[in-house]
Amino acid sequence: MSDLGYSDFPEWYIGHSGSTYWTKKELEKAEIFRKVEPLLTFLNIVQLERQGADIQSKVGELEELNESLRNRDNLKDDAIA
Repeated sequence: MSDLGYSDFPEWYIGHSGSTYWTKKELEKAEIFRKVEPLLTFLNIVQLERQGADIQSKVGELEELNESLRNRDNLKDDAIA
């Protein structure tokens, strides 16, 4: 948001009282909020934990597949030898 010229908004939003944003009129605050709203993200711990579990599950599956392919490759190398 700072790159868009709204460096005071994040400071105000997280509660820093020194922000010049505190002196803006409500209408002006609302207009700036409408402009920056699509850029806002909020930390969703439950969703992040779920995504982490999904990723760990996929990593486990890929590790098993990798091991299986290595074993098959070794069998083929032995057969060729």
